[in-house]
Amino acid sequence: MNDTQDLLARAKASLENPQPRERWVTLEREYKLLTPLFGGGPTPGEVDPVTSIRGTEIRGHLRFWWRATLGGRFSAVSDLHAEEERIWGSASQASKITLAITRQSPGKPLSTIKTKKKGKMITVDIAHPDSPYSYVAFPLRDKGGTLLTDVNFILRITYPDEFEEDVEAALWAWEMFGGIGARTRRGFGAICHVADRKDGKRIRVNLPLCDARVIKDDIRQKLKKVAPSKWEWPEGVSHLASNMLLEVIDGNDNTEDAWLYLIKQLRKFRQSREGDDYGPTHWPEGNVVRHAAGRPPSSKSPNIRNIAPRAQLGLPIMFHFPQKDDPTPDGTLKGKNTERMASRLILRPLQCANGRAVALAAVLKAPAIPPNDTLVLEVDGKETTVTHKLTRSQAKQIEPLKYKDKTGKENVTTNLLNAFFSQLRGKK
Repeated sequence: MNDTQDLLARAKASLENPQPRERWVTLEREYKLLTPLFGGGPTPGEVDPVTSIRGTEIRGHLRFWWRATLGGRFSAVSDLHAEEERIWGSASQASKITLAITRQSPGKPLSTIKTKKKGKMITVDIAHPDSPYSYVAFPLRDKGGTLLTDVNFILRITYPDEFEEDVEAALWAWEMFGGIGARTRRGFGAICHVADRKDGKRIRVNLPLCDARVIKDDIRQKLKKVAPSKWEWPEGVSHLASNMLLEVIDGNDNTEDAWLYLIKQLRKFRQSREGDDYGPTHWPEGNVVRHAAGRPPSSKSPNIRNIAPRAQLGLPIMFHFPQKDDPTPDGTLKGKNTERMASRLILRPLQCANGRAVALAAVLKAPAIPPNDTLVLEVDGKETTVTHKLTRSQAKQIEPLKYKDKTGKENVTTNLLNAFFSQLRGKK
């Protein structure tokens, strides 16, 4: 058979057995940011003055949230990565999914804030210790920088209909638990889907009524579909699950109040002290640093050697002793081979109808510390091996780990996130 006969045969076969045409879906969604944008430019932690919202960044977020939901369909990491690349693309494989920012507002720079101190209104930097945001905006203290407020944008996403379940799951998880820019797990850049664009018309999204119990139940029901707890996930893959720690708190007038409530609760838990902000800490890490530096321990805080439980909340952690009468050098808690371990804890506001809001706290299913690594405390260039694990008898010495059970009886937990959620639920 010559080339001409071969082409005619293929054409005939194609006519007799036509391939189904690929159906394409286009979504156009309008978003607004409920909280300031931290970073968002090509340089980590810095705002790009021209394009603060970029399609490549959103693709990265959607990839993560796809893994965190439907990634549980795969038991092997290699199978998960192969499907992820097929859907979202890779360096050697173009994705059929296209994303474009069709419109975005420039936003307004935010570097200072008005707050009340001793009954008087004062103006301070956003990361200043007197700022209500200081606990989550602390990276700005040393490097400086500006946040952006009043940011909104329109995202257009086009994909073949075979990816519809994948795209919808990723979008839902991103909108519910994620955001734009840096430090989204502490609430920065929290997004809200406010409208759809279709056939040139703007269709507003109906936001939920501000009922914490209903919102929490709705999230649980959705999680049963996109991330059921019966799935066995590949080791080390951070993900959502229908049985994950989750709390929704109402009673907030707006999204700022909801977010500040969560910030204050986290600071109260992580910096738990006796008396004022400079009183003795209820946590043992200060004395662990003192031991590593050859300094005598403080008798006013738990003296538990080589135990650093707050590693359960993310790494690295820096310890500084500002008191003039305490010459203990600074210390850094990290993995021996992996310095950074993102916090599993997500804190953010959710917009409700009528301008009100709820506060959302959730915990990703993920390792507490870097897998197959050792936890070390570095002081004066020397490393001391420590652990994040506690016994119940050790936990009894740490005030923030005490809580009341369903009967009102005092109890204790070795899991810091369980303790924090007990605090959120008013059981401390």
